[in-house]
Amino acid sequence: MQKKLIVAGGALDRLMRAMHEGDVLFEQCRTTSLPPGSCVKSRSEFDQISLLNLRWLLEGAGGQPVELFVSSRGERRLDSSVQTSLLPQTIPQGALVRLRDNIYALSPEHYFIWKCRQLPDMISRLMLCDELLGRYSRPTPGESSSTCTYFKEPLSTKRRIMAYINRAKGVRGVNLARSAARWAVENSYSPMESALATASLLPMRHGGWGYAFPQLNQVLAVPRSKRHLTHSDSFMPDVFWQLYRLDLEYDSHERHDTIAERKKDAIRKSDIEALGYKVIPVHPEELYNFEEAERLRLKVGEHMARTSGRGMREHLRRLDDPELAEGRRALLERLLP
Repeated sequence: MQKKLIVAGGALDRLMRAMHEGDVLFEQCRTTSLPPGSCVKSRSEFDQISLLNLRWLLEGAGGQPVELFVSSRGERRLDSSVQTSLLPQTIPQGALVRLRDNIYALSPEHYFIWKCRQLPDMISRLMLCDELLGRYSRPTPGESSSTCTYFKEPLSTKRRIMAYINRAKGVRGVNLARSAARWAVENSYSPMESALATASLLPMRHGGWGYAFPQLNQVLAVPRSKRHLTHSDSFMPDVFWQLYRLDLEYDSHERHDTIAERKKDAIRKSDIEALGYKVIPVHPEELYNFEEAERLRLKVGEHMARTSGRGMREHLRRLDDPELAEGRRALLERLLP
């Protein structure tokens, strides 16, 4: 029987980012059983496998030990060349993906559950889930680069994450994963978009505004009857509530600071408003400055109240509690990169 090399530890973090950035391809596999002795567990077994362009990811730098998963306690190793972690002998279908031949990694869905045990709180877990479902990739811990990369394909969807969590009953960390994933947003293009959406949708007990779930970067088609009003047949609003006909457009300094970009933003805003939507531009300073963030919260809430009436007015009054304001300040400090 050919043994499986299953990547673990910091190598798995590096590998997950490489998968997100499209540098490493993977395929789903149906493995549900890892009998004792079925996993590579030693440096000599590791060295016998053809790694090719995966070696830099799996070995790291500076003589770090190889990090692997095994399926029985008797195979655990902790020495200068190999560190092992334990996977159950029975795993849910979809727990692993194949990189090539007999080299495997945790799937993005199982990786999320596995990481939830290591992260200190629900907000950290939620930020990871948003990234796995988003179109950006942040540096992994210990990585020399501090650059976030953009315009990547999501590693999973919220539907797949939640379906896998339901299949993974009894897996350590699954309840932590479930409590975070319920608040995750899909299709975010940046950590700042995720932060803005998360601040708006989290309930008050978690420091959020308690507003309805928005959609991020979903296609808004222009009706044929209104195409004469706009420069495009469709738009992708950043943080969008169809019910309230409201669009928050995040204007980052990186991509919105030239004269040409500001002109393009103004035209886009005018076009979306011509379709009957309210557009509120959001700049980084409005999130990093708490007083400005509170003004933004009130602008959004006032618009929603004009649309939905007394229930929203009462919600806005509850948000005036000073203790809740401190919770919102703490949440923003956690969310912002």
